[in-house]
Amino acid sequence: MEPVTALGVAGSVIQIVDFSVRFLSQVKNICDSTDGEIEEFTNLRRDATRLRKLNTSIAAALKAREGETVLTDLERDTLAICIECEATSVELLSSLKEVDGKGEGHGRPLAATLIAVKAIWKKKKSTKLQGRLESLRGMLVGSIVANM
Repeated sequence: MEPVTALGVAGSVIQIVDFSVRFLSQVKNICDSTDGEIEEFTNLRRDATRLRKLNTSIAAALKAREGETVLTDLERDTLAICIECEATSVELLSSLKEVDGKGEGHGRPLAATLIAVKAIWKKKKSTKLQGRLESLRGMLVGSIVANM
């Protein structure tokens, strides 16, 4: 076997082993967890829900004010950010719900494996939505500070 070919094969084997170790580690974590879910997604779901509640309060206050007076450009921008934040958080929570093990993964290796596979498929989308939500949160904070 040529050295370059051997290096390519070795690299492929390392990638397979690395993926397998991370995957099996995730399955074990799901099995060992108290709720049978992926901790990262549980935390993400909690944070998205909190941001959504805060966002709803801000949007409600701005809409109530809109009925009384004309909103400034900054207030309209803040309301637009709230609306976009709401849509993004709903999409993220919906995506995470598809991975929700509903406690089925705890102590059950087969169920935990299925949850881990779903998580791998949804990881890219959830990471993208998480980044978008973080960006919107930053814009919302800046807008709120500017409104003061």
